[in-house]
Amino acid sequence: MADVSYVYSSSLTTQDIFERRIASKITLLGSNVLTDINAYSDVTNVIPYVVINGAQPVPADTGANFPALTSGANSSCGIVVSCQDGFQLVDVQVPAFSIQSLSMTGGICDPYGAVFGLYNTGVTASNNLAFRVVCTGLNLGAAVSTSSFWINAVYKFKNV
Repeated sequence: MADVSYVYSSSLTTQDIFERRIASKITLLGSNVLTDINAYSDVTNVIPYVVINGAQPVPADTGANFPALTSGANSSCGIVVSCQDGFQLVDVQVPAFSIQSLSMTGGICDPYGAVFGLYNTGVTASNNLAFRVVCTGLNLGAAVSTSSFWINAVYKFKNV
C-alpha cells in the first residue's frame, strides 16, 4: 500500500466581510441660469456633485476621480457615499420606476475611485464609494426643471 501524505494548512487570520445596502433619493435642479444648477440627496452621507456654472466640482474626497461631468445633453452627476468602511463596490443601480422627470429616461452607473489595472474600483483611498450616474435624456442646462431618482448601492465592508 502506498504512503499517503496530507498537507495541513496553518491557521489563517480572517476578517469578516459583510454586505451593506444604501438607498438614497437624488434630486437634480436644472436651469438655463447655469449658477442655479444643483443637486441634493435625502441622506447626509450621500453627496451628489454636478457641474455648476461650467465648473467641474471638486469632491471632498479627492480620490473619487470623476471624469468630466456634464450639465448638457445626457447630464451626469458624480456621487460619493461617505461610509469610510468600503471594501468593494458590488452593485449600483438607478431603478427605472424611481425616475421622476419630464425628460430623464434612465440612469447608467459607472464606478470611479481608485484604479486597479484598467478598471475603477468604485472605492476611494479613504474607503468611501464613488460612482457616476449618466442621466439619459436629461439636460440640466436647458431649462428650469426638477428631476429625481433613487440610487441603490450594495458594497462589501470589513468588520474589524
